[in-house]
Amino acid sequence: MTKAWAVTPGAAAAFVLSFYLFLMGSKVGLAWVIGRSKSFLQGRAYVITMKSLGFVLCGLALFLFKEGLGLLGVL
Repeated sequence: MTKAWAVTPGAAAAFVLSFYLFLMGSKVGLAWVIGRSKSFLQGRAYVITMKSLGFVLCGLALFLFKEGLGLLGVL
């Protein structure tokens, strides 16, 4: 980034501006989509999906914990 600023400050500023624009734009777009789909987010299927994803996330956490202990030489 500092090299780009040294060559042409406009390019570096445009990069930072576009990065934040796309970052914030994606968050606003996602919030808009979620806001428009409230009826979908209240059903029984949603609750089951969230619980399933929670179990998958817990399984991933246990797997990564085991891998970390293996890399440290504990296991």
